[in-house]
Amino acid sequence: MALQGNLRDFSISDIFQLIGLQRKTGVLTLKSRDDVVLITFLDGRVVDSESEKYRLESRLGKVLLKRGSISEEKLGQALKIQQDTLQRLGYILVKNSFISNEELKRALTQQILEIVYRIFRWHEGEYNFSQETSVEYDRESITPITTESILMEGAQMLDEWPIIERQVKSMGQVFEKASIRQRVEVSEEENFEFDDSQAEVRAPKGETIKLSPAVHEVYALVDGRCTVTELVERSRQNEFQVCKALYELVTRGLIEEKHEKPSEMAATPSVEEVLAAAAPPAPTALVLPLIILAAVFLLGNWVRFVNPLNRLTSFATKGNLVDVTLYNVSFARMHLVDRALQAYYLANATNPPALSDLARAGFVHESALQDPWKRAYMYHKQEKNYYLIGRDENGERRTELLFTYILSEGMDKKLGAPAKRPVVTFVD
Repeated sequence: MALQGNLRDFSISDIFQLIGLQRKTGVLTLKSRDDVVLITFLDGRVVDSESEKYRLESRLGKVLLKRGSISEEKLGQALKIQQDTLQRLGYILVKNSFISNEELKRALTQQILEIVYRIFRWHEGEYNFSQETSVEYDRESITPITTESILMEGAQMLDEWPIIERQVKSMGQVFEKASIRQRVEVSEEENFEFDDSQAEVRAPKGETIKLSPAVHEVYALVDGRCTVTELVERSRQNEFQVCKALYELVTRGLIEEKHEKPSEMAATPSVEEVLAAAAPPAPTALVLPLIILAAVFLLGNWVRFVNPLNRLTSFATKGNLVDVTLYNVSFARMHLVDRALQAYYLANATNPPALSDLARAGFVHESALQDPWKRAYMYHKQEKNYYLIGRDENGERRTELLFTYILSEGMDKKLGAPAKRPVVTFVD
């Protein structure tokens, strides 16, 4: 069976359904800009998955710790044995009675499914199915998973992820508990209907707030310091379940995204720190130009009458030297992000769901996604345009720190030049 092409023409669900119905045996290879995934099928059932980005073996220990199946001490002993013998970690854990074979099976199944479910969010990439007469996999530790069960869970995720992303916009977000007077307790019943409504479902004053055990676990982990990625690592649940719980907690007003307050900001940086902020870690070819740019900004604002970049800095001439320089550094970073957004659109014919996707796709370094005061730039995505908004040193939005990209009539088909940038007035 020849099965290859692009995911824009044939979705992941269609591929799994076809392989499952025809009970095929072989290896499905999927390639995206960020990862390469191999999924092994036996008679139409999934028996293994591998990811270049998320190695199954390297994460097995973390899964067992999250599930409470093993202590850090015993895991350390097993890893030491693995280093000496080069045997599979799962084999070592069972052989030395650190865990049971059933617990190993559950952990490996969880890891296989986490890799599989991640690809259900792919909209771009190439696929190729290589049919084989037989495949190799760990028959003792892995139970084949039917494509029907995977498709049912995958369909739910595809429906709910766009809704979840309205509140959980990136894996780098940090949430903190909101100030509430009610007690928060665990309920064995599901008490939240998940839909696309934006209305908040706050409990009346004086009543106890009930959360399901899964959601309460995530609520207990939210501390105002951990990113979403770190919450997933600490939780016993997978990425989708944690993000879904965060959506519920935000919608019910129990947690909120943490924004750095002026009182929490670091003291006024020195000139050396300004230069360091102007040149965040970046590919080698960009480091020297960024340093030179920062130096010119600094010198230009010190001796205004000889500033060669007055065209860029004329809107930021008030305030002390450090604030003015950092303001101009923010403008330069937003210019890089703006170019990266346009490049992303040209490559994918759509705007990225979040700015973090630019860094993951390699269009810009992640350090450029924050201003020099360590605040994330605001990004509003629409179908064919976007708004990129920055703030000054006082946290005020400025029209000078606004970048937009609006495709003119017919240009979305040609992926051509943007239309004229409009003048936008902020209304709170």
